[in-house]
Amino acid sequence: MFYTHDMEFYSGKQPSGPFHLPNDTASIVKRPISTMDKSARNITVDNYFTSIPLANDLLLSHNLTTVGILRKNKLEIPGEFLNINDRPTCSTMSAFGKKDNNFLFASYISEKKKSVLMLSTFHNEGIIDPTSIEAKKPEVITFYNCTKGDMDVVDRLKSEYCVTRTSNRWPLSVFSTLLNIDSPLNIPCINSNIIPDASKKNNRRHWC
Repeated sequence: MFYTHDMEFYSGKQPSGPFHLPNDTASIVKRPISTMDKSARNITVDNYFTSIPLANDLLLSHNLTTVGILRKNKLEIPGEFLNINDRPTCSTMSAFGKKDNNFLFASYISEKKKSVLMLSTFHNEGIIDPTSIEAKKPEVITFYNCTKGDMDVVDRLKSEYCVTRTSNRWPLSVFSTLLNIDSPLNIPCINSNIIPDASKKNNRRHWC
């Protein structure tokens, strides 16, 4: 269900005071998910935020698993995963963390000399998804594509109808976004359609 919850706008570095917050990747991820802390849910993150230290911290300290694509410049990636010249297309190489197999590394060759690196603390086996047929994708990739798909749906829906006008006043843009007035995001409108749809599917009575 693609319901947008706990958004955070990046407003740049703020002076000392109540609005001064750390903007490192770990802090940005932890703030929105604070309401689901220790709930045993999974967090799917963009490659900008994916890292082993963050994934381990979420798992061990917050009881949350993580799935995401790793950027190839991460120091923790085994060298064998970066050497892809001799590996065949649609092949997968997997590795696990040394301590209790906390995380799964997966390197998938999607095209000749092109790989996708995955990190997951949700998966503990390098299983190939049988539904991917000839592509022979590892299950961690199909899971990632499925869970990030909700974000893609929101991006598509909010771009289908847009009456916004260019403005250099970012406070006005944020205010319009929250109220759904002349906004390019239209997120409240998208959310308002999800609630009754979910209620109908669950055979619950919905009041407007």
